[in-house]
Amino acid sequence: MIQENILLQEISSKDTCFHCETLHFGSYANRMVFATLVAGATLVSIDKVENDNDITIPQLLHVIESSRTTIVYSTPFYLKQLCNHLSYSEEAKQNQKVLLDKLSTVDLFVCVADVLLPSTFDHFTQLFGKNKKLQNALGASEYGFLMYNPKGASIKGSIGIPSPFVTIQLMDEQCNPVPRYTAGIIAFKGPKGFNYVGHAKQIMNECYKDGWNITRDIAVEDKETGYYFMQGRREDLIILAGENLSVIDTEEILFKQIRHLALNWLCVV
Repeated sequence: MIQENILLQEISSKDTCFHCETLHFGSYANRMVFATLVAGATLVSIDKVENDNDITIPQLLHVIESSRTTIVYSTPFYLKQLCNHLSYSEEAKQNQKVLLDKLSTVDLFVCVADVLLPSTFDHFTQLFGKNKKLQNALGASEYGFLMYNPKGASIKGSIGIPSPFVTIQLMDEQCNPVPRYTAGIIAFKGPKGFNYVGHAKQIMNECYKDGWNITRDIAVEDKETGYYFMQGRREDLIILAGENLSVIDTEEILFKQIRHLALNWLCVV
């Protein structure tokens, strides 16, 4: 319930909340469903899609419009698709206002499960200005929200600050704390998590040490704001001429250079 309270800051009993993933998506969906129901709000979701394919943007827009959704739980993948559709699709070219009106009841987008690229944040702001709020957060399947952007204080490209009752420490590969404001592997402590049994104890040896849960994510704390910014996954870090290159920063540069409806996502490997 501790991490779910982050969502409850924004939800009231008058809200209608729509989740862009099907209900079998996993713990992120479950936590958002829980927060919605605790707040007494209305929950809208697509339980099954044809041939187990992803929800399409036209489907998403239809559900949001017909249900008069006020809060959308999204992932960076869907938000990127949505912004592209609203800008570059044939429907948008014919009458963009009609498409934007389908989202007229939405006040807030909550984006979780991955890093929200600054280019997507900018694209969203270009489309909606200050008329709609966008919040980004970082979580772990076995734990819930680790970091979040507080209500009314989101910073573009940031995964925010530690959630209540969560302690964050950035570490090196040997699980030693790195100097503050230096990029490191995200480790966390808090009041809940998984108990590993059987063969899963091998996983525990890799992911749990001296009371710290060790993630695969690399981040850095901003000296001026105290907010954290993701640098990428441990296994995805690129070492070139002795320099560590962030995959996320590289992808962001590519996204800024490419504007096309057919490109919903890309990755640097």
